[in-house]
Amino acid sequence: MPALSEVTEQPVRRTVWWIKRDFRVSDNHCLFLATQTSKEVIPFFCWEPSVLDGEDYGVFHLQAQWQALRGLSASLEKRGSGVIERMGEVVDELETLFLSHPFERLRSYQETGNDLTFRRDRAVRAWCKERGVEWVESIGTSVVRGLSAEQKRQVARKGPRGRLAVLPIPKNLCAPKECTSFRLRGNGQICSVFFPSFRVVFPLPYRW
Repeated sequence: MPALSEVTEQPVRRTVWWIKRDFRVSDNHCLFLATQTSKEVIPFFCWEPSVLDGEDYGVFHLQAQWQALRGLSASLEKRGSGVIERMGEVVDELETLFLSHPFERLRSYQETGNDLTFRRDRAVRAWCKERGVEWVESIGTSVVRGLSAEQKRQVARKGPRGRLAVLPIPKNLCAPKECTSFRLRGNGQICSVFFPSFRVVFPLPYRW
């Protein structure tokens, strides 16, 4: 992950922050840089049927993600923003969001999951190229997808030494004023189709 001083991105009007597993507003590289380089930032989370129906996904994962997302949503709402939460395959939902709120940049952490999410990400990259959307992936671990052994060694040599400073919570989350979809809560009944034992739980907001 590059140091903030090395980031030289051109500012854009609107960025979509695609939330994968990064359910936090503090020390979040994607969110922090999005607010520094965009006039508007739309947090977006997608419940993907193909992922929910995967062999390595169970009710424990769903329950953990559900509660983390509820906490993140409450934290964002407290700061004047929120989460657009959709159910569907992510390329289809990004297309729907793009048609209603055109955006120039997509931000997410690079996911190092299974073959299913790898193929999903390839489809997202193809969609971005077709739509002219810049997809910026932050590296959250030492594992980097798509690099040769030599390229990985170069990344390791150029990487920062020691612990990086913790990023603060952005003072301004740059929420679009006309976006009322933030008020929509996730539909637990949809998730229950895949896992009948799933129970909707609304936890206390996280204190970040």
